Amino acid sequence: MQIKFILIFTIFLCFELNAKNIDTQTFNKIDNYVKKMQNQANIPAISIGVIKDNSLIYKNSYSKDKDINTKSLFYIGSLTKSFTALAIMQLVEDGKINLDDSINKYLPWFKIKDEKDVNNITIRTLLNQTSGFSTYDGLKNFDDWDSSNFALEKTIRALKYVSLISKPSTTFYYSNINYQILGLVIEKVTGLSYNQYIKENIFNKLDMKNSYASLENIDKKNIAQGHRLWFGQAIKSDFPFSKVLLPAGYIISNVEDMSNYLIAQLNKGKYKKEQIFSSSIIKQIQTPSATIVKDKIHYGFGWFVDTSEKLYLNHLGTAPGYTASMIIFPEEKLGLIMLTNATSYTLGSNELNTLAGGIIDIIRNKELKDTTIDIISISAYVFFISLLIVQLFLMKQFIQKHKDVKKYRTIVSFIFDISIIISLFFIIPKLYNLTFSGFLMFVPDIGYLMLSSIVISLLGLIGKSIIMVKIYNKSWGGRNI
Repeated sequence: MQIKFILIFTIFLCFELNAKNIDTQTFNKIDNYVKKMQNQANIPAISIGVIKDNSLIYKNSYSKDKDINTKSLFYIGSLTKSFTALAIMQLVEDGKINLDDSINKYLPWFKIKDEKDVNNITIRTLLNQTSGFSTYDGLKNFDDWDSSNFALEKTIRALKYVSLISKPSTTFYYSNINYQILGLVIEKVTGLSYNQYIKENIFNKLDMKNSYASLENIDKKNIAQGHRLWFGQAIKSDFPFSKVLLPAGYIISNVEDMSNYLIAQLNKGKYKKEQIFSSSIIKQIQTPSATIVKDKIHYGFGWFVDTSEKLYLNHLGTAPGYTASMIIFPEEKLGLIMLTNATSYTLGSNELNTLAGGIIDIIRNKELKDTTIDIISISAYVFFISLLIVQLFLMKQFIQKHKDVKKYRTIVSFIFDISIIISLFFIIPKLYNLTFSGFLMFVPDIGYLMLSSIVISLLGLIGKSIIMVKIYNKSWGGRNI
C-alpha cells in the first residue's frame, strides 16, 4: 500500500533542480498552493518545513484549529523506518552488528515457516526490503494494539507461521516486518528499549526535544487530532499507539524537529557544525541498494532513492489518521518535510500524496499540474452503493415470493451471496495488501459499504436457509421445484 504512494512521488519528482535561491515570491506561491490543496481535499491540518543547506528556511502550519502550529505533533508513519535504519547503522559502526550476519545471530530463536531460508535473512536484506516477507503480511498487525513490553517480540515470534514469497536477496517487497525485526534487534543488541535507544542516540543528539517513540512523558494535547477522509470529508479518528509497529511506523514528531533530522541527512551527518553521525553512515544509507525500477527507482536503508535524473530521496508515511512525507536532494542540500493529520485512499488521496511534490515543483519554478477528478473513487462509490441497492431489492423479492421459490433460483441466489462475501471480505482487501480489518481502518468509506453488503449477504443466506428448510419440510423430496 505504501509502495503505491511512493511510486506516485516518483512521477511528480523526476526533474532537474535549480533551487540555490528561494525568494519571498516563491514562498507566497507555496502558501497559496498549500491552502488551495487543503481546501480542495478537506485536509484538517498541514505543517511544512523547507530546509536549505543547514537551516530551516521556511515553516508554516495550515489549520482552522488555532492550537495547531509547527510545534504540533503528528505521527510520521513509515518515515520512522529511516530512524530505525540509522540506529542499525550506528550499531554497525560500533561493531555490534554486521550487515551480512544472519538474523539468527541476534535472535537465536527466530523462525519462519520455510526453515531452510532463515539463515539467508540478514540485516542487509531487512534494511533493503529484500528478505522475502510480503507487503500483505507486513500489514496484518495494524489492528494489534498489544501495549505490553513484550508486544514486538511476540509479533516476531509469530513469524514461524509465515512463509516468504521470494528467496532472500532476490526481490524487493516493501514489508513492515523487515523493520519490526530490525527494531527488535536494536533492543536485543543494546539492552535498551527501542524508545530509549532512539531518544538517547538520535533525538537528543539532534535537539529533537519534541519527538517521541513512546507515549511516555508526552502531552497528548499537543498531538494533532487524526482524521480519515470518508467520501472526501474529514472525520475524526482515534487509534491507540502501536508498540507492535513502532520501529516501522509510529514515531511522533513535528516539523521543527524533523527539519533538524533532515539537516543532518543533507549535511553528511553534521548538525550545527558538529559531526553527529559519521559521513560514511549517511553515505551508505543514501546509496541505492535494492532495485525497484531499473535505472530509476531503488531502496536505500529506510529511503526510496530515485536516480532517473537528479538523485533525490523520499519516503511517504501513513498511520491511521496521519500522512507524512519527506524529500531530500543531497547535492542541492534541499529538503522538505510535510506532516498532515489525515489519511485517504479514495477522495483526497491524490492531493495528500502529491502535495509535497507540488511544493518542490514550485521551488524549481515548474508549472504545477492540475488535479483531476478522481474517477476511480467516484466509480467505486457508485458501484458499491448500487450493489447495496440491488441486494436489498433481491432480498425484498425473495421474502415476498418465498412460497413460490424455485430450487434452481435458490441455488443461484446462494452462490451470488457467497461470491459477494468472498470477494468483498477476502479478494478486494488483498488487492490493497490488507486484511479486511485493515481495509476498514485505511479505506473506511468503501470498507463500510462493503461491510454492509457482506452483512446483507449473510442475512440473506440465513433467511433463505430457514425458508428453504420450512418449504422442504412441507414438501419433502423437492416436489416444489
